[in-house]
Amino acid sequence: MSLTNGSLIDVPSEISHPISSPELPYVGSIPGGLKTDMAVIFQGALPADAKEFTINFQTGESDGDDIAFHINPQIGDLMVLNSFRNGSWETEEHASVTAFAKEAALNMFIVINSEGYEIYVDGLQHCTFKHRIPLENVSTLGIFGDVIINYFGFIDNWSRSSLAVENKEITEITSTSLTLLPITSDKLALPFVGTIPGGIRADMAVMFYGTVLVDSNEFEINFQTCQSSDDIAFNINPKIVRVLVQSSLRNGSLESEDFASDKEAAFNMFVVIKLEGYEVYVNGLQYCVFTHRIPLETISSLGIRGDVFINFIGFIDNWSSSSIKITGMERSCWRPIPIPSEISHPVSNPALPYVGAIPGKARPDMAVLFQGAIPADANEFTINFKMGGSDGEDIAFHINPQLGHHVTLNSFRNGIWETEESASDKPFTKGAAFNMFVVIKSEGYEVYVNGLELCTFKHRIPLENVSTLGICGDVSINFIGFIETWSKFSFIIENNEITGMQSSSWRCSSHQTISTSSEDF
Repeated sequence: MSLTNGSLIDVPSEISHPISSPELPYVGSIPGGLKTDMAVIFQGALPADAKEFTINFQTGESDGDDIAFHINPQIGDLMVLNSFRNGSWETEEHASVTAFAKEAALNMFIVINSEGYEIYVDGLQHCTFKHRIPLENVSTLGIFGDVIINYFGFIDNWSRSSLAVENKEITEITSTSLTLLPITSDKLALPFVGTIPGGIRADMAVMFYGTVLVDSNEFEINFQTCQSSDDIAFNINPKIVRVLVQSSLRNGSLESEDFASDKEAAFNMFVVIKLEGYEVYVNGLQYCVFTHRIPLETISSLGIRGDVFINFIGFIDNWSSSSIKITGMERSCWRPIPIPSEISHPVSNPALPYVGAIPGKARPDMAVLFQGAIPADANEFTINFKMGGSDGEDIAFHINPQLGHHVTLNSFRNGIWETEESASDKPFTKGAAFNMFVVIKSEGYEVYVNGLELCTFKHRIPLENVSTLGICGDVSINFIGFIETWSKFSFIIENNEITGMQSSSWRCSSHQTISTSSEDF
């Protein structure tokens, strides 16, 4: 099983000392040692044949050193928690292992507070282990066993981190405002058809939490008029990577199609029922809107089938007054995110303004990837492809998104700005993440934002003179990487879209609302 092809790294700036794809077994120092109000984030996946894995917080790197906190999920059985001191294991504690599934993504925070270690898995608090060995003695992290770690990193001030706020919001999903559908094992047995408690009505929401299987082709969620599925009021059918079908089956015929989905990743989905239609949010962002075609009062059943794990389903009766909020969850793009082997010379979390060399200079069939986020109070930012690192150097391609206005495209030569061009600023949203490829062709620069082509800027200055990349302004850049041979890259451009980018890890970077009208495209 491969969980690395086609995924891209996106490490939030609050995470320090990130380590990508460590070779296991891994033993390494914790920068500055362990302390209260610190957290460690792990992102990865469990192989299909996983039996168990271990994470240790140790007092040193040698075998036999004390272990302050030993976490050992034994898949299909239980999770063992313990400490090891003076050569002996101490009193063993247990927690449920149902949050860990074979072939599923792993998203785990370990938060250190004054009482002990709090473990969060997929945004939900899982268990707490009280301190037995003083924190000041803990200096080392060890990872062993049947697990793929895409990256791990450290958060120094958890209580002030935006990730802590997001985690709290997700944890509140278990509040009394949510009625959970009973699932007796670690996942819902599929195909599933069940009754919606009290039926569907306006200002209700349905929440799904699960994982798309590694070999998925498609899955379906249906809002039906009865368990025999005679009429389907709303059919959500992610055909993985290719298209998401939003359709309505009435009297045996399907009507209408639209958009896209992902593989190998956990997801949470809210379907919010409004008077006008169904609003779908995936990983915290509005994904699509589907207008009612069949009366709400006739809908009584929910059906799910296909290539997906469903860990739980919940019903929220009064969405508008619920404590569960979707806004602020857009940073859910922290999920399995290794760097593809085709991306070279990666730069993580560069300080701005940034000026750096383009490895080997710019050339046809090369591409540059930018991943980042735009602050809520942003006005504009700039990316320049330049002839050198000094102020006043010629700029072959100047990209200047001016939020709320347009994107300015230009070149600067011999001290003078040349003819300005412009493009829509629609893909760039304040407070949201973005993913941008600048693909260099023989004709010019092609720009793709969040998987869709934004613009093309024809060459004005010879490519062989372009040696430097500059970034400045109101933007947070998490990652820059270079693709030497774009035409052989694992993402493929079809119909002005980058196939493979419309996954949940990319959708979390776009606030675009998809409706059944072609006017939105």
